[in-house]
Amino acid sequence: MIFSLEGTEGIIETEQDIKEFVDQEGIRIITFSHLNDDPDLGGAAFLSGSGAFLNLAPWIHQHVLPSGPKCEDTVVNPKGLTDEGKKLARMLVNHKVWIDLTHASDATQRDLIPIMREAGQPLLYTHAVLRKHHGAERGLAQWQIDEIKKNPNSGLIGLLPSEKYLENTKVPKPQCACDDPPGCTGGIHYAVAQYNEMANEIGAKNIMLGSDTNGAVPHLKPTECSSSGTSIDREGFWNIGQTRELWESMKSAGASIPVNTNPGEHFLEKWSLLWKK
Repeated sequence: MIFSLEGTEGIIETEQDIKEFVDQEGIRIITFSHLNDDPDLGGAAFLSGSGAFLNLAPWIHQHVLPSGPKCEDTVVNPKGLTDEGKKLARMLVNHKVWIDLTHASDATQRDLIPIMREAGQPLLYTHAVLRKHHGAERGLAQWQIDEIKKNPNSGLIGLLPSEKYLENTKVPKPQCACDDPPGCTGGIHYAVAQYNEMANEIGAKNIMLGSDTNGAVPHLKPTECSSSGTSIDREGFWNIGQTRELWESMKSAGASIPVNTNPGEHFLEKWSLLWKK
C-alpha cells in the first residue's frame, strides 16, 4: 500500500511537515496543487463546467477579463510555482516523494518537470484524460504527452474512468462493432478510445487505470454494444472492486492492451526509479 495526498496546502508546507507526514507517516505520492491555487506555492489547472467555481477568481480573470494564455484552444492558468513552491518541491523529491502532476496548471507543471527530471522521477499523472476531448486545462495536452515520450520510462498516466471527464470523446468507427454506431458512445467505449490514443503515443505499459475511483467523481455508465460478460455490461463501472473486470471489458471493446500485461509490475518499475538517484 502506498499512501498519497491530493494537495499540499495547509498540510505539507515546511520541512517539519515533511518529517511528520512523509518520514514518519509514510506519504509517498503527492499532488502538488489540487482544485484551487495556493497563493504561497503555485497554480492549479482550470476545471471544466461547474468545477471552475473551485478556482473562481483566476478563472474569471483569464476568461472574462483580457484574454489569458491558451493551449490547444483552451484557456490555461498562467500561475506557476512560487519560489516557496519550488523550494518545497525540491524538498519533497529529496525525501523520495513522487510528485503527481495531476491538477497542476500548465505553468506549474513546466516548473515541476525539470525538478522531477533532475531527481530521476518519471512524470506521473494518477488520474487524467486527454485535453483534446475534455476541453479544459485539467486534461493532458500534447506538450505533456511529448514530455513523456522523451524516454520510454519517463512517465506514467492513469486513465480516469469517469463519464464526466470522458463524455466528449470521439469514438473511431473501426472501434464500433455495433450495427447502430450511436450504441458505441459513452461508458466503456469512451475509455477504450482514449486508452488507445494514449497507447499509440507513449506505449501501453505506461498507461494504467486512474485513481479517484471511489471518490465523488461519477464513473462509467453501462452502454449498448458491450458484451464482455462482466458486470461492466450490466452495471457500468462504479467501484474499485471491478477493476479487473474493467480491464477485461476494455479488451473486449477493442482496447490495445497487450496479452499478459501486468499494470502492477509496470507501476513498480517506475516506482523503483525514485530510489536510484
